[in-house]
Amino acid sequence: MMWELPVFLPLGAGKHIFLFSPWWPGDQMSSHFLKYVLYHIGVWDAETLTFTPDEEKPQIFDYGEHFTGPSGAVDEQGRTIVLNIAQMKRDPQMSYDSGWEGNAGLPIVLFSHEDGQLGLKPAPELETLRGEHLIDLADVALDVANLHLKAVRGRMLEIQLWARIPDGESCGLSVFRSPDIQEQTLIYYDN
Repeated sequence: MMWELPVFLPLGAGKHIFLFSPWWPGDQMSSHFLKYVLYHIGVWDAETLTFTPDEEKPQIFDYGEHFTGPSGAVDEQGRTIVLNIAQMKRDPQMSYDSGWEGNAGLPIVLFSHEDGQLGLKPAPELETLRGEHLIDLADVALDVANLHLKAVRGRMLEIQLWARIPDGESCGLSVFRSPDIQEQTLIYYDN
């Protein structure tokens, strides 16, 4: 096994985080083959240069198979910031034909919750990318929302969606959809 792009950073509350992308040769654990970033939270002893994980088994950082290639640093404000490669889910020929594959993910701030669990949030500086507020809907049925959203256009949009999703159901958005629906980007949450 190989650990690609290992990252070791302070997490606060006396804890550190060790992130890495696992790689196993052959079919062994192929379900994790550079699709996920795993992590351990634990205690770093600077005197003995020893990291002791809180749990033996690593945790999966992101279940969407998009967050890979972690890198990070502590900024001048003392925040632990992590970046990544946002992977695409398309076949190699499509990537070759388009001339690109994946893109840089947005910076996130890592922290430790009071219970010791990993916390993360978008870097607040991302708010500077916000522009004109186009639409705000609350407590409307899906067909009504779709009617209002049909007119929304843009190449860079921030979308906030709150939904009550019954167990076993999914909810999502279709963006960058061509008129014939042959091309679209689906953003879904599967409960």
